[in-house]
Amino acid sequence: MILRCSIIAIGLLSIVECANVDRSRRQIDETNDLLDLINQMGDKDDFTEPICTDWMLQVAMEDSMTNDTVESKQSVQEAAEAVLGTRLDVACTRGELSFAVSTRRFCKVTLGEITCYAFEPSE
Repeated sequence: MILRCSIIAIGLLSIVECANVDRSRRQIDETNDLLDLINQMGDKDDFTEPICTDWMLQVAMEDSMTNDTVESKQSVQEAAEAVLGTRLDVACTRGELSFAVSTRRFCKVTLGEITCYAFEPSE
């Protein structure tokens, strides 16, 4: 018996199903087909990470950002809380910002020279 897993990717959502199976010729062919498909997808360097996990958060950010970082930070935080009903941390800067955060809900929006990152703090 072998553990066989199937991965289905739909947008930002991935579903993984695993089951114990006997290794028959048909299953070997299916595994090879899956490996061929993965190889055709291209290099892992071609993959771009998602910049927003919640479209409502993205829309709220786009609608509330201005050309001022302080103003954008405050208005994004207020709009996100109003739309999502939860507190989010927000950082806005001119250009790119490098940081590490552990979160499930996040969004990065750039309008003009201003880039804002909003994320739900871990509990």
